[in-house]
Amino acid sequence: DVASAKPDSVGLELRPLRPQDGAPVDHGLLVEGASGRAAQAGLEPGDIVLRVDGKPADTPSAVRAALGGRPVALLVQRGLEQQYVALPAARS
Repeated sequence: DVASAKPDSVGLELRPLRPQDGAPVDHGLLVEGASGRAAQAGLEPGDIVLRVDGKPADTPSAVRAALGGRPVALLVQRGLEQQYVALPAARS
């Protein structure tokens, strides 16, 4: 995604992981920025989103489509640890 680094309605700025990032995993999407719902849920720049509700986080657009306005569980790599982050539903 060319516009992958732009924040979305969830407050996530994502881009595909690159080998030069030196991450402990070889797949996922790097969080470049977190605000709004994403920051409130505990996501931080440098986190790597691996899965969204059990499905691989392959592209920023696929993650955005999966997030929508409903609550989801994100599997995130932070440093050498993996953890689940619960992203609440959007407030209407």
